[in-house]
Amino acid sequence: MSVALPLSVGNESLWELIDIALEDDCELDIEKLEFPEGLVGLTFSKPERKFSEIVWVSVVCKMQYDFQLNIDFVKKVESCFNKENLIITKKTKRGHKELNIVPFIKDIKFYYDDSKCITMTAIISAQNPTISCDDLSKVLSEDLKPESTTITRLVLYDNNMVVFN
Repeated sequence: MSVALPLSVGNESLWELIDIALEDDCELDIEKLEFPEGLVGLTFSKPERKFSEIVWVSVVCKMQYDFQLNIDFVKKVESCFNKENLIITKKTKRGHKELNIVPFIKDIKFYYDDSKCITMTAIISAQNPTISCDDLSKVLSEDLKPESTTITRLVLYDNNMVVFN
């Protein structure tokens, strides 16, 4: 059994792909499959594509602050992403590497509802390189960093923005 692009502990996902290899003579009875609490199997099919064809991931990142936000603060957060270069340091197998993540952000939007939370939605590179919400938050200055963050993966896409399933 292998999971496509496993998430870090604590991240939520609404879109998981799991490849399960069965013995040749084994029949899978979908009706009898049991999942852990909170996990539901929606569709089952024989794989037609390889996980390596996943290119983009849609995510929602809820950034929680410990003070009441205002529109000026939200604009400051948003302006951090309106730059020609967004250089972050990524940990690799060979150490650390500086990376401009701008080419790996397909879309990014910010929503604010007069509370203590900014919701960021983004379509970012799923692999080669993998860009995460944590990577996106690295471009924020210390005074703009949230107290906590909730991350949810929504959908996986191929290079043509076709939903990968």
